[in-house]
Amino acid sequence: MRNRLTLMAAALLVAPLTAASPAMAQMGGMGGGGMGGMGGGGGRRGGDIGGPGDMSPPRGGPKDMKPIALKKYEAAVESMFRVADANKDGMVTMAEFESVITGRRNALIHKRFVEVDANHDGRIDEAEFIAWESRKSSAEIAEDGGEFAEIVPDAIFPDLGEGERDMALRMAVEPLGPVAIAKANVDYDAGISLAELQAYERARFDKADTNKDLFLSREEIEAMRGGRGGGMPPMGGGRRGGGQDGPPAGGMPPMGGGN
Repeated sequence: MRNRLTLMAAALLVAPLTAASPAMAQMGGMGGGGMGGMGGGGGRRGGDIGGPGDMSPPRGGPKDMKPIALKKYEAAVESMFRVADANKDGMVTMAEFESVITGRRNALIHKRFVEVDANHDGRIDEAEFIAWESRKSSAEIAEDGGEFAEIVPDAIFPDLGEGERDMALRMAVEPLGPVAIAKANVDYDAGISLAELQAYERARFDKADTNKDLFLSREEIEAMRGGRGGGMPPMGGGRRGGGQDGPPAGGMPPMGGGN
């Protein structure tokens, strides 16, 4: 019985994290490689593994968001590259990208193990497992996701704030994942350089920038997503509702003014 409970505990600790792996083959949103179909979170969070689903801001809000300059867009792209370039050699390979994602996932698995292992003896016994399950099943945790909604997405997102323009910028930039790496690698070598990633993302920007003023308006960003209505579901990162990589929790607020 004890061995069975130990195996169950291990499976429950790891399962939500490994649920992300099929999404590695499903990335391919608008512009030739954004994250699409990477669901796996719960409830309205619909994309806690990183799947944006319907990412457009709610309809009916103010339309006067301060446009996003190309320079800010390129800075967001560079922030993703710097995270993925773990060995700081100016190149991001697929193996390097996967090592970053695996490292984040392993760190979260370890964090969960420590939380369940209440007496910190390196083992999870029956009492600890039952106590953890009881907390996980509580009404409060079930409602807001809490610690159990922490899932690492299979992509790297720009490290931005939680303001309305940051959220819009997150929608505009294609997250760095296997598809983006493959398509940006125009010289077909071992990996991509920052220049290659910037060129790939710049093509996306230019396509959306319909009036060619080197800014993206709210309307242009909405058009990138097909003009679909609905809130922007959070994409899980190192913590519930976003972490370093995903958008903040609570959906995308109406955009009025700038930050």
